[in-house]
Amino acid sequence: MKYLIAILFFFSAQTASSSFADDLDLADKTELKIVKVEKHVLSGILDGKEIKVRLLGLTCESKKSTKTLSKMLVGEKVVLRSDSNFLPILKDTRNRFVAYVDHEGADLGTRLVDKGICIGAGDRPHPKKAEYALK
Repeated sequence: MKYLIAILFFFSAQTASSSFADDLDLADKTELKIVKVEKHVLSGILDGKEIKVRLLGLTCESKKSTKTLSKMLVGEKVVLRSDSNFLPILKDTRNRFVAYVDHEGADLGTRLVDKGICIGAGDRPHPKKAEYALK
């Protein structure tokens, strides 16, 4: 019984001290400063909480794409956009926000596909699916 209580206490303390934004809702056009890139997931800090954002409609699986994206985005501000102007930015099953990203005033996804850094992903229907299709 002591061990069960100790385990429960440990996990509740871990959850309580988490800085990940489990309870945060993001509006369309939220600005985020990027601190880390891993494949097609961007990480940034917003209101003192870590935000993870998966690039909507894209997959960037190679080490080269991660390196290129890191060089391009770390330290930069991006604007997160919903796939609808009327909805907040939604989360996926891994609790990451899923959004289109604007960088330097243009859609980042289009630029990444055009340069061959990422490819369009067929994960679900979205407004830019045809635009992100392999060229």
